[in-house]
Amino acid sequence: MYNYKELDPAECEFVSIGPADELKKHGITPRVDLPGVGRNLVEHPFLFAGWRSRPGTFVSELRIDRAALSVLRWALFGTGFFSTNGAAGNVFIRTAPGLDRPDMQYTCMSTSVSTHDVWYPWIGAQPVHQLGAGVSMIKQDSRGVVRRKVRLSNDGKSLSLAPDQVEVSITIEEVQVTRDFDRIEVRARDFKGAYSVLPQVIHLRLAGPKSTMDKLQLPSDRVYLDLKGLSVGEHSVPLTLSLPADVTVLEQKPQRLKVRIIKPGE
Repeated sequence: MYNYKELDPAECEFVSIGPADELKKHGITPRVDLPGVGRNLVEHPFLFAGWRSRPGTFVSELRIDRAALSVLRWALFGTGFFSTNGAAGNVFIRTAPGLDRPDMQYTCMSTSVSTHDVWYPWIGAQPVHQLGAGVSMIKQDSRGVVRRKVRLSNDGKSLSLAPDQVEVSITIEEVQVTRDFDRIEVRARDFKGAYSVLPQVIHLRLAGPKSTMDKLQLPSDRVYLDLKGLSVGEHSVPLTLSLPADVTVLEQKPQRLKVRIIKPGE
């Protein structure tokens, strides 16, 4: 690890922490001799996968009355929902018979919840529970020493790196999220007649960029029934959706609605 402060080219000084012998080879006076710096680097890759549960799968422990009771149980007795570990279980395996110990770990989470999502019934939306599992490597081989060739000058004149320029290609993609919209009331749009519809509410699961999904609302001009031209009687009518171009529908229940035209539109 090399650290320097740049006042001007004549005053550039080096403060070095690392293996002293290695630093001295490059004409750098060690500040602290730490032979382990830059060596025995081990990566620890971890992959997490989460699945949103269907609405109603779990009892919502984040409803305000249940959450308050859980906090009280935790404070008084150290028990209850808020005293449990986030990892419900761990499984250790060997990927090859000759290994002296496991090298892979599976971490199973029962559900994923956040105290930021405390639910106030009739005020906010019920939080979505999530099932999760993680996979990680726990016995990797070290990559040894990682080196990068540089040209350093500590004679008070200059500091140059080789190469002094690199070409970097960066692709920035916004995080994609899913969001459930429950009990959306369905109405006809620009229809002057009389009608009835069953069911009166639907469920939608949508996906899109996080910035779009966080702000997305579904008023009656975005989710509606087009009943123009229908005669008196019963009809099976698809739902009409007017959504942003970067939002996709993952699930819709039901797909069609039963509409009874009592009086046709003018």
